[in-house]
Amino acid sequence: MVDARTARWRRITLVSLFTGYAGYYLCRSNLSVVTPLILKEYAAAGITKAHIGTIASVGILLYSLGKVTNGVLTDFLDGRRLFLGGMAASIVCTVLFGLASGLAVFGVIWAVNRYVQSLGWGALVKISSRWYPVSVHATVMGVLSMSYLLGDALGRLYLGVFIKWEFGWREVFFVSAATLCAILVAGLFTVKGSPHQVGAQEPPADPDNVFGSEGNAPRPESLSRLLGPLLVNPMFWLACVMNVGLTLIRETFNFWTPTYLTEVAGLTPGEAAQQSMWFPLVGALSAVAAGALSDRLRGKHGRVAFPALLLLVGALIVLSATSTAGRAWLALLLICAVSFFLMAPYSFCSGVIALSLGGKRGSSTAAGLIDGAGYLGAVLSGWGIGSLAQRYGWPVAFMVLAGVASLTALVTAVYWVRQEFRPGLRDAVPPALEPVMSDPVERLFALFRERGDAAYIGEPVSQTEHALQTALAAEQAGASSPLIAAALLHDIGHLLHHLPEDCAEHGVDDGHEALGARWLARFFGPEVTEPIRLHVPAKRYLCTTEAGYTERLSEASVLSLRLQGGPYTPDEAAQFRRDPHAEAALLLRRCDEAAKLPGLKTPDLEYFRPHLEAALVRRRD
Repeated sequence: MVDARTARWRRITLVSLFTGYAGYYLCRSNLSVVTPLILKEYAAAGITKAHIGTIASVGILLYSLGKVTNGVLTDFLDGRRLFLGGMAASIVCTVLFGLASGLAVFGVIWAVNRYVQSLGWGALVKISSRWYPVSVHATVMGVLSMSYLLGDALGRLYLGVFIKWEFGWREVFFVSAATLCAILVAGLFTVKGSPHQVGAQEPPADPDNVFGSEGNAPRPESLSRLLGPLLVNPMFWLACVMNVGLTLIRETFNFWTPTYLTEVAGLTPGEAAQQSMWFPLVGALSAVAAGALSDRLRGKHGRVAFPALLLLVGALIVLSATSTAGRAWLALLLICAVSFFLMAPYSFCSGVIALSLGGKRGSSTAAGLIDGAGYLGAVLSGWGIGSLAQRYGWPVAFMVLAGVASLTALVTAVYWVRQEFRPGLRDAVPPALEPVMSDPVERLFALFRERGDAAYIGEPVSQTEHALQTALAAEQAGASSPLIAAALLHDIGHLLHHLPEDCAEHGVDDGHEALGARWLARFFGPEVTEPIRLHVPAKRYLCTTEAGYTERLSEASVLSLRLQGGPYTPDEAAQFRRDPHAEAALLLRRCDEAAKLPGLKTPDLEYFRPHLEAALVRRRD
């Protein structure tokens, strides 16, 4: 179990991020809920839905660009600072909008507001990547997705009260700014960017991240090393395309629901503002349920997303074909159906999928690029859908959205198939590991008995022989019991995944060091798991800093080196050396290199039991 203090701060962080990002929506949903009032006030000036839709579309365009630039910026800087800074900047923009007049000025201020608001989600994802273990990523991101959905819903309900009290639209903007200011002040004391800020340890990143073991580093070394692995990953591009369609549909309903309920269902502007909360409220329930289900399915998001999209297509078709004139209850029921089937796949794209792809190193960038693609497509939700509704009516607009959902479902089907047939490290739990054994050492020995006879990736020894030789070398070097345990278990990741033994020859890095360290963290502390996690970076370090080291590597080790990123740059080597476990990892690496001798006599596994038992902490995260 994690210690009580870390568990408490994880809860505090979750609540703080949830509340903070929900607060962002007070200064985003406000334009949507006051649009009927603005249209009424400026009717004589000729301002129409198409004009307001254009302002919304320009805002979405700037939001999309901000997602990309600010996502990258957050990975190089501090998530906490940018999360709170985005709030402060949005408060200023909201006050300025309330003081402004004129279509052009509205458009400029709203665009700037949306740009600074783009800081929020990427920073939230970055902070989450450093606080929560991979086993609960989908659940955590589902809960945090509820923040923008409930924030949207409650914001509409809250601001709708002031509209019912006959506040003008300007006063509504001032109320939203003042409320977010109060949330910002609270966040200054409760939002922590990393467990290190409260003296706790960070959990390892998802071993399936595109950076491999380097995904555990909280900051990238350069822009090219940050973007390169993402931009060549097909799953990343599929998530981007999926998000284009999903965000277009979501933003359409976010923005136009109050107007639709006013024009078609016959509600007053105040009632429409409040009743529009049902779209994000139902979506919040969908997001958290989908996240919990995905974690139970071991991260198989496609199994949830594809069926949901098929049902979304049906819901949009029914909404298009059904008359809701004067029947607000029916309009809301159909809008809720759209929300429920939409928000499950939508919450995955820039949430848990970004977290899985980016790890700690690139989670904000992954979220920003995926979200940026989505909001770039969603530019059409304002001007495009507004123009369709103005010219042809709402049924045509909804049928167009059904077509968008159909195309998105096809892309999601491709994502699903690729995910199902691409073995992931999160799925790497062979049968011997499933039963709960009272003795962790016996659990480890059972794994060696089941899979340890396999060849050691192109070397003339088996996995078990290599493990025993490495542990013996560490003992002969005078290593401590935790480091001897690390030596015995350093390649346990090879026994956990289901990838073929020759996967390196097919261009696949199995990420065994990150997988093994993460799995062993339930039993051992960082004195064992960190040298294991770092033994591949140690090889890259030695290739850079020690003359002749690369030439002494075996052919199989040279092949894997290329897949693991190659020798470090001087800056990367310096960063590795600053790690408190670097020295232990280097000793482990040297023992590793010497442990490939066929026929060498070694003690058996039982001989090393005392070292394993001495290092146990029996945690079971």
